[in-house]
Amino acid sequence: MRPPVDLHIHSTFSDGTRTVDEIAALAQAGGMQVITLTDHDNTNGLKPMAEALLQSGSGIRFIPGIELSSGENGLTHILGLGVGDQSQPLQDQLTALRRKRVERTRKTIAELNRLTGVTLSESFLEEADVQDHAIGRLHVARQLVAWQIVRTVEEAFSKYLGLGKPAFIPLEHISTEAAIDTLRKSCAVPVLAHPMRTGFRGAELEHLIVHLKDAGLRGLEVFHPSASREDAQWLYGLARKHQLLVTGGSDYHGDRSMRTKIGEYPAGWITWQQDVETLQEAINDTDL
Repeated sequence: MRPPVDLHIHSTFSDGTRTVDEIAALAQAGGMQVITLTDHDNTNGLKPMAEALLQSGSGIRFIPGIELSSGENGLTHILGLGVGDQSQPLQDQLTALRRKRVERTRKTIAELNRLTGVTLSESFLEEADVQDHAIGRLHVARQLVAWQIVRTVEEAFSKYLGLGKPAFIPLEHISTEAAIDTLRKSCAVPVLAHPMRTGFRGAELEHLIVHLKDAGLRGLEVFHPSASREDAQWLYGLARKHQLLVTGGSDYHGDRSMRTKIGEYPAGWITWQQDVETLQEAINDTDL
């Protein structure tokens, strides 16, 4: 049985398909006790998410969060758990990132139009701009599925949008060290998201983690769908070895083809209660 905790969820405020009200209902139906909204480069959903949970009467504890893309090609993601969404340095950085995302998406669509001969719609870009939402490749992937150019979101990435694929357009990101520093200044606890997606394994991944800890990293997302049970146990040992917080989350986006549900990640997080409380203590300490 998995813990009633999910510290990595996305809504329509970035590239999720579910509204905060729908997420609140799904979390309640799934018996969640603690959840975090971690939209990409965006904190606009945090207040509505807190209000939706309060109105649901579920008693679910809400930890505000964000997921920042950083490093070369933006492939190193840092979760900011307990983030203070009114931090001006953070908001200035997020505004610049959203503009870059829109420009990158326009270039991606133009390249896909050339490759496929189909004119993909840019209407979602205008809607996102009006609502101040963060745009990502997942929005484009869904367009490809809707136009039946590919069957699934995964196929869109493996054929067109993934790193090194024909329609992949690099996006200039801040360094991972700068992302960690910004989050710490925003009263957040920086956690390395889905370590098994960083492109590193074994000793190289441990070296990266040690380097990022020196830069201010506080935790590892040990339990994530990208990790096998064996990976999760190795990461768990690594977190304990280097005195890092342990977190877990589904990375839920709402897409049926992605198969992930709220609260669904590798089993084995038997210390979740202690780890969540230790995380909360770390978040409280950042407010001092």
